[in-house]
Amino acid sequence: RTFLQAVSAGQNEDVKFSGSDRFRYAVYEEHDKLRIYILNTDADNNQDCKLTVQGVSHRLCVKACSLEVLVFSNGRYVQQDGLAFQDINNQTKEI
Repeated sequence: RTFLQAVSAGQNEDVKFSGSDRFRYAVYEEHDKLRIYILNTDADNNQDCKLTVQGVSHRLCVKACSLEVLVFSNGRYVQQDGLAFQDINNQTKEI
């Protein structure tokens, strides 16, 4: 019971996430902003998920093997960036 209380105390109550077990997500606070990373680990299928930030729900379809980065300020959506595995795979760098 103590373990569960410690885990729930560390959860951000302003953010709730629901989606398949193919998702991984993380929430980081920066001053008045929340940066939310959502990773779809399914290599073949787009996945739908639901993100609730301060009581406002947002539905999102994340492409296969892609990472979405959402930024909220004072509970309002302000920015979205994304990165797909194929974007990384197609880039070449000279060392």
